[in-house]
Amino acid sequence: MRDVPAAPAGSRVFDGLNVAMAGSFASVNAARQVLERHGAAVSFGVTTRTDMVLLLPGSQGAKDSKLKAALRARIPIVSGRWVADCVRAGRRLPLHGSRTRSPACDAAEPAEPATTVRLSGYLLDPAQLPQHMLNEPSFIDLSQLDGPDDSEHDGNLGHDGSTSPSSTSSLTSSTTQRKTTPASSRLLFTEDNDHDSSEASTSLMMRTVQPDESAFGAVGIASSSLSQAAVPQAVPQSLTSTSSSSSSSATTPQRRFGWKTVKVFISSTFKDMHGERDHLTRVVFPELQERCERLRIHIHAIDLRWGVTGEEQPLQTCLAAVDEARPFFIGLLGDRYGWVPESYHLPTAADRERFSWLRSFPVGRSITNIEMHYGALKDIGSGIEQQQTASFYIRDPSFLSNVPQSLVDDFVERNSPQSSSNLQQLKTEIRRSGFHLFDHYPCSWRGVVDDKPMVGDLEAFGRDVLETLWRGVQNMYGQRRQQAALADHETLQHESFIESHSHGFIGRGNLLRSMEEFAYGSTLAPMVVRGEPGSGKTSLVAAFTRKLMHAGSVHVISHFVGATPGSTDIRHTLRRICTEISKHHHQGTTALDAIPEDYKELVELFAQLMATPCAAGSKPIVVVIDALNQLDNAYRAWALSWLPEELVAGGPRLIVSTLPGRVLDVLYRRRINELVVGALTVGDRQEIVTTTLAQHGKRLEPRQMQQLLEKPDAHKPLYLIIACEELRVFGVYEQLSKRIHTMAPSVPELLLEVLTRLENDHGVELVRAALSLIACSRGGVTEPELLRVLGKCHYAGEERDLEADEWGRISRSLRAFLSRSGHSDDAAGGRQITFFHEQLLIAVRRHYLGCHGAMDQSLDDSTTTTATAQQHQHRSELSDSASEFGLLQGNSFKVEMHRQLADYYERLLESCTNESYSYDGASTRAISELPYHLLKGHCWPRLHRRLCDLGFIEAKCAAGLTYDLVADFLMLREPEVREQLVRRGGGLNPVDVSSAALMLEELEQFIVFVQGRSHLLSRRPELTFSLANALPASSAPAIEATKRWNSLIETRAHLRWINKQDTADPCELTLLGHTMVARGCAYSPNARSNHAISCADDCTIRVWNVATGQELAVLRGHTKSIIWCTYSPDGSLIASAAWDKSIRLWNATTFQEVGCLRGHKGPVLSCAFDPFSGNRLVSGGHDGAVIVWELDTYHPKHVYTSSQAVLAVAWSNDGRHIASASKDGSVVVLKCNGGAGSGGDFVVRHSLGDAHSHGAMACAFAPDGRTLASTGEDRKVKMWDVASGSALRTLTGHNDNVCTCDWSPDGSKFMSGSQDNVILVWETTNWNRTAFLTGHTGTVNMCRFSPDSRRILSASFDRTIKIWSATQAVRRPSGHLARVLSVAYAPDGKRVLSGARDKTAIIWNADGTVPELTLTGHRSNVFGVAYSPNGDRVATASRDCQLMQWCAFSGTCTNVLTHESLVNGVAYSPDGMQLVSVCDDKLGRVWHARTGALHTQLFGHRDGVTCVAYSPDGKRYVTGSKDLTLKIWDAKTNRKVATLCGHQSIVHCCAFSPDGQRIVSGADNGTVIEWSAVNAKRLNSFSGHTAAVKGVAYSASGDIIVSGSTDMTVVLWDAKRGQEWCVFACMSRVTCVACSPIGSRIAVGDGSGQLYVLEPVGSARATSTAIATPAAAAAS
Repeated sequence: MRDVPAAPAGSRVFDGLNVAMAGSFASVNAARQVLERHGAAVSFGVTTRTDMVLLLPGSQGAKDSKLKAALRARIPIVSGRWVADCVRAGRRLPLHGSRTRSPACDAAEPAEPATTVRLSGYLLDPAQLPQHMLNEPSFIDLSQLDGPDDSEHDGNLGHDGSTSPSSTSSLTSSTTQRKTTPASSRLLFTEDNDHDSSEASTSLMMRTVQPDESAFGAVGIASSSLSQAAVPQAVPQSLTSTSSSSSSSATTPQRRFGWKTVKVFISSTFKDMHGERDHLTRVVFPELQERCERLRIHIHAIDLRWGVTGEEQPLQTCLAAVDEARPFFIGLLGDRYGWVPESYHLPTAADRERFSWLRSFPVGRSITNIEMHYGALKDIGSGIEQQQTASFYIRDPSFLSNVPQSLVDDFVERNSPQSSSNLQQLKTEIRRSGFHLFDHYPCSWRGVVDDKPMVGDLEAFGRDVLETLWRGVQNMYGQRRQQAALADHETLQHESFIESHSHGFIGRGNLLRSMEEFAYGSTLAPMVVRGEPGSGKTSLVAAFTRKLMHAGSVHVISHFVGATPGSTDIRHTLRRICTEISKHHHQGTTALDAIPEDYKELVELFAQLMATPCAAGSKPIVVVIDALNQLDNAYRAWALSWLPEELVAGGPRLIVSTLPGRVLDVLYRRRINELVVGALTVGDRQEIVTTTLAQHGKRLEPRQMQQLLEKPDAHKPLYLIIACEELRVFGVYEQLSKRIHTMAPSVPELLLEVLTRLENDHGVELVRAALSLIACSRGGVTEPELLRVLGKCHYAGEERDLEADEWGRISRSLRAFLSRSGHSDDAAGGRQITFFHEQLLIAVRRHYLGCHGAMDQSLDDSTTTTATAQQHQHRSELSDSASEFGLLQGNSFKVEMHRQLADYYERLLESCTNESYSYDGASTRAISELPYHLLKGHCWPRLHRRLCDLGFIEAKCAAGLTYDLVADFLMLREPEVREQLVRRGGGLNPVDVSSAALMLEELEQFIVFVQGRSHLLSRRPELTFSLANALPASSAPAIEATKRWNSLIETRAHLRWINKQDTADPCELTLLGHTMVARGCAYSPNARSNHAISCADDCTIRVWNVATGQELAVLRGHTKSIIWCTYSPDGSLIASAAWDKSIRLWNATTFQEVGCLRGHKGPVLSCAFDPFSGNRLVSGGHDGAVIVWELDTYHPKHVYTSSQAVLAVAWSNDGRHIASASKDGSVVVLKCNGGAGSGGDFVVRHSLGDAHSHGAMACAFAPDGRTLASTGEDRKVKMWDVASGSALRTLTGHNDNVCTCDWSPDGSKFMSGSQDNVILVWETTNWNRTAFLTGHTGTVNMCRFSPDSRRILSASFDRTIKIWSATQAVRRPSGHLARVLSVAYAPDGKRVLSGARDKTAIIWNADGTVPELTLTGHRSNVFGVAYSPNGDRVATASRDCQLMQWCAFSGTCTNVLTHESLVNGVAYSPDGMQLVSVCDDKLGRVWHARTGALHTQLFGHRDGVTCVAYSPDGKRYVTGSKDLTLKIWDAKTNRKVATLCGHQSIVHCCAFSPDGQRIVSGADNGTVIEWSAVNAKRLNSFSGHTAAVKGVAYSASGDIIVSGSTDMTVVLWDAKRGQEWCVFACMSRVTCVACSPIGSRIAVGDGSGQLYVLEPVGSARATSTAIATPAAAAAS
């Protein structure tokens, strides 16, 4: 130390202290002299005797092993300045003799109050740091020590693991002021590579970097304060502050556990160690890296086989690399001594000082000897940590007897006796050192491979290296496993993905700055990052995300599509992001089950959360979603209807990335901030190559670098990364230039070279099978799956896994090209293995599976501008090579791979199922994947067996895979699949080919079953059997259900539908989603798209996949009810007309709004495109105007004005005529003067003023344009001749206003829909009615034929959209034509009474099959019905404010009791003398049953009274109300005796138990409550229904409660246990239930007008007169 004065004579400042030093050799050597003069005992390693650690220049900071050891042992750490001060003052250290006492400053300089001081991610107790260290600007003070600054050679490691110029870190207190950063600089926020989550908090690492500097090139400065002038405008001040006095969660880095980079130096001679080095590189280190991932450690081998270029000093390079890798060192020795340098000359003074020990080192030693001496042997006995992490291996020379004489010199030192002597001396020193030694490890002569003499059979050697290194890593970093295990599993997977893709990230400084400015800015348009495949887009997003997470000033929610299993699923993606945002908003208290599963609800929640500003004082949120283009097609996620178009001020920021394609096309139609990831600069390319190779101790010469960077695809990071990986495993330096020269010029071709290399290394068949299995999978395979299938392929069909060693070899070679997601402990069987990049998937499919198209396109795209004739020739050669074994049998090989996977999943499934064919406990993955692989493997009989298995269907629905199941079935409708199945007989014997047609027919029936009931199966999968059993007995699902029941496979109690119809239900699918009245619907003209739209009063247009029933998108923009929607003729546009006076145009592909037409003065009620040209639109409105719009200019042209509202418009197919239907009853036909598509004026051709006696509601042209149909409020459909305007015919059949009509595209059918809830279909050849479609429970507002005329789409007042078969003949049903609203049994149980919305009541026989009497007379809905106790009379209550009594045998009305409000319910007293009616006027009324005289009125309810029931003993009756209460009344005095409070919504129904002791009630929120009729207390609550409970009843025994709900289910409850017993699903909303007083039957009415008579099955009830109890069922 030049400026440190000599201490007074005899001064022993450090007397008795043991001091370890962390720094460069020069620094340590200089300080050592000073410390020893003052009495210190100096060591280079930290031991149990160490009293303190001195930080010196050249230290790697927190990475230094000595510093880490000190931190773990809480050993004080001191700085050079403080040591100098102590020496100057001659002070003795107060911690002499006990390191537990902290070094303290002189009394004149009292320590400041304790504050938290951060050092590269570690927490140090300030009491253990001297005051000078707290106050000085740097813990490394270069001015205090002798020796040059050698930081050039001992630079810190950057985040990519590469060396970079040393940037001295700083440890400062919260009061330290720093100099202002130049304005041209910017702040980078990084974290030290060895960040450790075990500490309480983490420092914010910041570094000022010039604009052209790499973002992650160096470790930053640990700072606690920073001048505001240094902070960019876009970065909030909170990001730059880590003051201990104001630290908060806002500045704590979000990341819970960081990654660490560890290097291992491999020292050996070169010529004789090719085999060992190859084995380490290809086998050992890949497996070691896989293990280290559990500890979140990157491990790299520094292997200098060609890491020393001709321009460098090999000695300097090797020794520097040894330092870089400390403390891990491997020494390999054979019988060669290696190259001996002429001298130990070092080029710089710094190096000479750093390695001054070389001056005394014996001359004539080889580089290998010097490496081993410096790496481990030099410090034997000093207590340095290398004793735990250095190991040596000496080879057994017995293999030399098999080596050809011409190659022996490559393995034996025979020409230099001195070298031989030195070699033996070195081996002796190693054997005596005490380091781990594998002496005489076995090997054998392998031959010459790639011009390299190699030894083989190195498994024992490799295993020892692996286990020794792994123990060393665990000893040093084992605590990281427990810390990582505490983190959220999926979040850890995403963090691992971020780490792996940002590790080694280079350059892109401008892009990172732009993203940073957006994240902290206020722009309301989302940021879109786009780039070509291989451009490094994902790495950029990962690096940016990592940067934000480490900064800690924002809360980052990142989702990398493809990073984890399920991450490509849009529902999973939204649920995860919503969960994370909700946790942030609610301080981490949001439960996962609070987030919905339903896609539509998730979209709404996501939009709500993204529109919610962050709370004051909380961190802002940044949502990052990478690779939108990789999302699954489910719900048309690529159309981005779920993604907010604009951000909200103060709300979460949104950054997404995608490749060019349809997703980007959608985004381009929005307002976005686009960031383009272009080609890498030459500097960035060079840095990527240099950094990547440097991790393994390799580098290229300038000429080689230039050669590589001139490759056409070298501007893509993906190309460079693959190229570096290929060069890493290439071991012959002499041929390196040639290898680079012959390297493929593009990414696809380079990947084919990779495949060829892998085949050469591991054999064609195994590599082909492994990669093909991954390529054939959906989203990857797990390792157990891969091992078992590969084992069967490899061992000729044996059912055993591939040997671990065999798989280990190929797995480790493939490791760089595969991506592993999930966790080894996953229930699914382990981590899923997929390709690291889509380009490799394309290459594998082309190379092995015969899939040309995608790959050829990729090749063309990648070489369009740069390909040369030579490159095309190279590509052709590769293709020929692939054809040798891949393409000739590509398709059959692909089928075989699918069969192998299908076999595996089927065995897995069978191993989980028991003899009763139960799928309980079955593998969800097997259930999910099996049908796909059976189909792709052409295993038709097995596929038929699974998909027609009700147990399998239930298991798949129970696993949440209902829509996947629908997709499985729909694959069978693909033409090529049907052709394959029918033409080849489905894989059956030739004599049994006819069975294929039968198989297909049965599968089709199951398709209709699953598709039509998917909305129920997804919610209640346990209803699978019941739903199948409810189908016509001749249907395939019903036959399967019967078989299961008869063979005792199905034993669960269920309800048998006694009056089930034998005809198939014409309704194929019910689409649920609209929350208000559905007004319109339309099929897409593009039949292949399977799309349809609907609109409703909820101001939304919904897009559906009519094949699966999935909702694909919700279009929002209108502010009031949408009345009409339609497609353009080519299907490219959607038009919607709404009550907000506008017409909006939407892109039918992207679902984005593209235009808004305004011109009507009132609501727009209808619109239609010009079918001829498609560029015009006609609309009709409430203002009576008919307007034609030119879509090129949006110019409106008024062509006609009606005296009243125009309810419908239509355009003929030839484009020559427009028709309108008006509220005044008129129908007008307009003709274009200029002809079709001319744009000429329209004139009135016919005005049919008396078309309908009341309003005309709809009109439609026949496909040939000659006939016009119109419908009206007169309940008629009229046909008109367009040419003459004369009436052709009138169609009747509806019982209410006819609201809509349509012609089939082929002109063979016509249909109409009405307010009577019915759709009628006619044949146009003879006008016979062929179908009477019932099922809607409200007005049919619109109906449309499909493009192929085979199906009908309808929209109804009941909020549903239904799809019907247009080819099935359906007769008019006998019974109600509208919703059944009430039902009651006769006292003897032999007849059933029902009342309905069709204004009638019907008396049925006990089976509900024959309507014996129809009671007509009411003018509106019949809400309530009741039988008198003796069965001779019935009473009906109606919306027409009347209560009628009828003779139950003749149907004669005996009296009419008039009310002042609609009557909701009625009940007879048990003696038949009184009637109680309840009304909407809040009153109940008691009548004399015989005379009809009013006895009294009941006051007490505060809202409409909805239901009433008498007790069996006649002493009490109960009423339920909209006021949420029930009231019990004394029947004698008609006074209220109790009020039952507990329901949270309207009470719809109530009933007394047979013993009169209990009351049950059902409410609008789906709850059922049982009460004590004695003390008015709640006894039990039954929850299970998901919608309003409309009917409740007790069984005759009172043990069972029956409830019916608008969720379409009837549930039987065990009244005693409060548990659900069995469930039945109806075809529509359940509106009422009743139990027979004798027997076990139940009558149920639903919204379709169907009356169900049900009977419990599966219980001992042969002689029972009541529904069997669950206990009885168990006994049976």
